[in-house]
Formats: sequence, C-alpha cells, structure tokens
Amino acid sequence: MGIPVSITEGVIAKACRMPLEGRFQWKVSRKDALLESYTNLLLRGNPTTKLVDMDIKHRVLLKIINECFFKKGGGADQPNLDHKLVLYFLAGFQPINLPRYIMHHLCWAIKEASKGKRKQVPCGRLLSEIFCQGGVLKTLDKFNLVSNRVLGIDTGRMISGKTLYNMKAIEMILTDAKDLKESETPSQTIRDFPFILKEDSPKALTAYLAAFAKESEEATKKAEVAMARKQKTAKFEATNYGVVAAPNRKRGKGDSTTITLEAAKIAWEELQADEAAGVERPPKRQAGEEIVSPMFTVTPEMAKR
Repeated sequence: MGIPVSITEGVIAKACRMPLEGRFQWKVSRKDALLESYTNLLLRGNPTTKLVDMDIKHRVLLKIINECFFKKGGGADQPNLDHKLVLYFLAGFQPINLPRYIMHHLCWAIKEASKGKRKQVPCGRLLSEIFCQGGVLKTLDKFNLVSNRVLGIDTGRMISGKTLYNMKAIEMILTDAKDLKESETPSQTIRDFPFILKEDSPKALTAYLAAFAKESEEATKKAEVAMARKQKTAKFEATNYGVVAAPNRKRGKGDSTTITLEAAKIAWEELQADEAAGVERPPKRQAGEEIVSPMFTVTPEMAKR
C-alpha cells in the first residue's frame, strides 16, 4: 500500500532544471557504428583497453555517470552498450536527453526490484526533490503523517577533491574556505512545478493516507514485537552463560583437544570455588572398594561401571 504518484519525463526535466532535448539512444546493438566511434575516442582505437587506462577526464565522466545518473546498487562499473554511448556523447561534447535516460533507468530499477535482484532505489536525491516540489511531503505534513522533522535530512556523497585524489586525477588536495560544503538548506521552490499526486480529491487522498497510516502502524507493531523477542532471547542466552556446549563437529577430525582443555579448566575453577565456599565433595571411590547398597545386591557387572 502506498500513495500513487505520477512521475514523467517532463517532471524529471523540471526537477533537473533542464530542457527535455538532446541525444538519446537506447537498446544499442553491438553492430552499431557509434560503438566504433566510442572505441576510437575513449579507448584510443584498441577495444582491449581497460577502463583504468582511459584518459583521466573520461574516467571522471564515467564516475559521474555511474554515481549520479545510472546508479546500479552494486556490481561492476563496466558500462553496458547504452551507457557507453552516453559516455561517448558527453566525451564528444554532445548534449544528451538526460531526463529521458533517467526515466528509462528508473523503470529498469523497478523491474529489477520486482524480480528480487536489486533493492536499492536509484536517484534518491532527484526523487526527494520531486516529492518535495511535487507536493507529496507537504500533503503528508498536512495530514500529520510525516514531516521534515520526522524524516530528517540526509546529505549524499559528493565527488570531491578526495575522490579525484583516490582516482589519481590530482596529485594533492588543497582546501580553501570557499570550497563547497554539504548543506541542509532546502531547495528553492520551482515555479509551475507539476502536481504529481494522482488523486486530487481530498476524500481520495484522505482514504489513501488513512490506509497508509494503518499499514505503517501495523508494520511498526510487528517490528516492535520482533525486537522484543530478539531482546528476550539475547537476555536468556546471557543468563545461561554457564552452560557449555561443544561445537558441531565437521567432517574429518574434530578439535577434541581444545574441548577437553576447556572442560578441564571449567572443572578446576568449579573445584576451587567449592573449596573457597567450604563445600565438601564426596570422596572418590578407591579401586577395589566394596560397594554396599541396602536396597539391592550389586552384581559384578554393576561394580565395574
């Protein structure tokens, strides 16, 4: 259950503050002629050239593409055919239709998440801007469900001088008081930003938000119960620290020497503790000592035990 919103290429372009135009090519074939141009420009005509051997400015462009535009949430940084053309367009100073590329990448991420392959939401900074400018957070705050104070403010990673130093793009880092720093100041309101909530009716929004609040409350209660059970189990294990269990033996020879030494050490500590407390232990039976029992007769087989 969630709040239905409508995010289009136009909404992304408005949030990115850029026009919806430029080069765009998706589902590129391996026989595409532009891939040969990519090899000539970025790999110096050698298809076997590794990414780390590319020119440093092209490596920085690839870093921006992987970290800002098409974040995959894991895996290798090796670009696919579509991303190679994006890198080629940017390296050749050709404008790209970034909102359309981001839209396709978001759709790809949703499909991957539905298959259970990836669970990371890409373009989190952009989506936060869209939710803020599109009136979602304002609507939630209006119904006292959530607010900026409850959600908190989180600043993401930046490609800074330290990043360039680790990439060996620069030899040393020089800091200055005028350097850009992380800021928690909210973005300025964009004029004529489209309203992205699919339901304009207050009654429909109230019904959606009430169901969302109920579902969130139930999920919170389940999480609290699970946490209480976990804490109870941990407390029980902590109070039973004196119980020593031998580890499960694997195939092959077990480490019986370690277990025997640990058991002997524990027995010796218990014996010393009993002596300090004045507890007398029954003396051990000497060899050949006759066993007398008033209830039944002890057989030789029982005496051997």
